[in-house]
Amino acid sequence: MKKLLLYSLLFLSGEVFASIETIPAGAFIINLGISPQTQGNGLKPYGMVYDLLQNFSVPVKWVINPLKSKDGIDFTYNNTAYRSGSFIILAQYRTTEVNQAIDTWKIKGVIGEDTNTQLSVDVFATLTYAPKWTIDKFSGTLVSPFFVNADIPASAYGGATQSSWKNPSQLTQCDDIFILPHADPTWTSHQNLLTWNKDFKGAIWSGCHAVSVMENIVSPDGLSKMNFLTTNGMVNYFSHGNGTSPFNYNFPADPVMQFINELDDAAITGSESIYLPKAGGWRPGAKLSVVDPDHSQVPGLSPGPAAVVAYGYGFDDPNRGLVMYQGGHFHNGGFGGGFNGTPFNGDHVALQRAFFNFSFLAVVDRQTKNVSAQLSAAPSMSPGASYPVSFTIPANINISDYEVRWAASTGTIAPGSDAKSIIYTPSTDPSVRIALITLFLKDACGREFFTTQNIRISDGDDQLVVARLISANGDGRGHDYLYIKNIDRYPDNEIQIFNRWGIKVFEMKNYDNTIRSFKGTANRKANAEEVIEGVYYYILKYKDEMNEDRQLKDYFILKR
Repeated sequence: MKKLLLYSLLFLSGEVFASIETIPAGAFIINLGISPQTQGNGLKPYGMVYDLLQNFSVPVKWVINPLKSKDGIDFTYNNTAYRSGSFIILAQYRTTEVNQAIDTWKIKGVIGEDTNTQLSVDVFATLTYAPKWTIDKFSGTLVSPFFVNADIPASAYGGATQSSWKNPSQLTQCDDIFILPHADPTWTSHQNLLTWNKDFKGAIWSGCHAVSVMENIVSPDGLSKMNFLTTNGMVNYFSHGNGTSPFNYNFPADPVMQFINELDDAAITGSESIYLPKAGGWRPGAKLSVVDPDHSQVPGLSPGPAAVVAYGYGFDDPNRGLVMYQGGHFHNGGFGGGFNGTPFNGDHVALQRAFFNFSFLAVVDRQTKNVSAQLSAAPSMSPGASYPVSFTIPANINISDYEVRWAASTGTIAPGSDAKSIIYTPSTDPSVRIALITLFLKDACGREFFTTQNIRISDGDDQLVVARLISANGDGRGHDYLYIKNIDRYPDNEIQIFNRWGIKVFEMKNYDNTIRSFKGTANRKANAEEVIEGVYYYILKYKDEMNEDRQLKDYFILKR
């Protein structure tokens, strides 16, 4: 998690940084770059990611090319160009239940594909727990449709009704993100946002004229101001004009800016669609992601720039939580155009995607402790046998602050799922070749941080064994071809055969002991020819059950 925090800091300081990771075959890629953008292909993916994190404890890779331009390509796989920040689910977490969930989300409109080869991508972050939102009690109905569009349950933001939402005074360390759309906050009602943002790294999202009202709040004694992203407050919403599109889009590789095309049409409505700082301007660390480059009241009324979307750490303090502002009121579409906004379209998808991107970035940034545990278990186990499994945690983590829970995809755990160490017994079902053992550490807020280890289940009879002798004479006695025991279990393979002088005489992918096999005939020349008797050397490369690369190197003897 420290690594993820570093990513956030680098992005917010204007630098771009990502980690190149190799994704093994068998992964599922969520394609968020489809045009035109719809609720199904643009917003349902966030519901899918929430579901996998919250209900299946599946970590999700968030892929962003740090060097791309607006709507540029993050990576290409199987002739498909992936854009606007893809999510990837790794093969080792794709249990039967997870695959069923993926299929369900595809029916809802999520578009993606399974991989059959490995690929290398720029991973911005690995998401490991779902955000907990809370909505301002008096104005949340403007934002709750975002969650409905993404098919994220009401439990994620406190409940479906206003009565279950919160005033800022009720926020605690267990709330990740406070949502404040069109509203008229005051010092009395919203002052706790200052301390919550500071003490618990609470993230704040705000829209429409709640933004300038909040930025101008001053405590009665004049000592405290709520200038989260400006140095001296904003021009009041009733004292400036709206922005006019087209807007400019900055920081195309920033995690918040991972959406397709523009959001202009969704941000030009309501009582405040653009934000103008007072004299002193924006804080240096504020990222002005979407701006109106030629607002008529800049620089006369404001030093500018006029921002439609801005975010950064509160008061430029990286120890505080993130704060984001989005202009406009009818973010979910309006009726008939004009002040009331246009009907829901791709621009509204883009604006709501920016909201969800900010949400995932906020929880990545907020978790400053590295809670990740390290599991200790045998990488390979025999069916029915018993093995000890334990874990260690970083020295700065107090295990008494967490509830311990273990789970396994198959097999049994003893003495109990809440023990500090367990005895794991793999299933005796011969079809089970991989088991997932997962440790959950649950904090006082109900967040579960999980670590999963893949265990290979082997009875010793599934190892690859290459025959030492081949009698390639077609008499049906012995091996007339190079026999590799259990090669059918590892179809993703490639073999190369060399003679005693190191010259490659044969190579083949997907070796299967039948049609695709070595029968003493070279295939490295235009005209196949039989090779002479003698010693030959081979390199056999293959993917094991974990989709990890393996290889065998040895020799065999050919006789006729």
